Amino acid sequence: MKVIVGLGNPGSRYEKTRHNAGFWVIDYLSKAWNIPLTGKKFNAILGQGMFAGKKVILVQPQTYMNKSGESVRKIVDYWQVDLLIIKNWAFMCLTMIWDIYYGHWYLWH
Repeated sequence: MKVIVGLGNPGSRYEKTRHNAGFWVIDYLSKAWNIPLTGKKFNAILGQGMFAGKKVILVQPQTYMNKSGESVRKIVDYWQVDLLIIKNWAFMCLTMIWDIYYGHWYLWH
């Protein structure tokens, strides 16, 4: 199982700021991989589904970025998983997502 966490700040005040780039990536992956973000648990919005034959959990913590560790820690403890965290350098991570599933950690150019 893979957990992908997109960091951001909840609420409309931050919706279109760079601080929500992690949320944007999760929204994109949710649509691209057909994984609806419908669950709420651990003070986060969650979506569970499959991608490339692996179970995937997409996460948007509903705490502010400086408190997101509280939510993420609960998720990691509950599912005992490795995770990928996406924050406001997400534009780089978009190029990495596909390769993570195949064990490659390089950026596409």
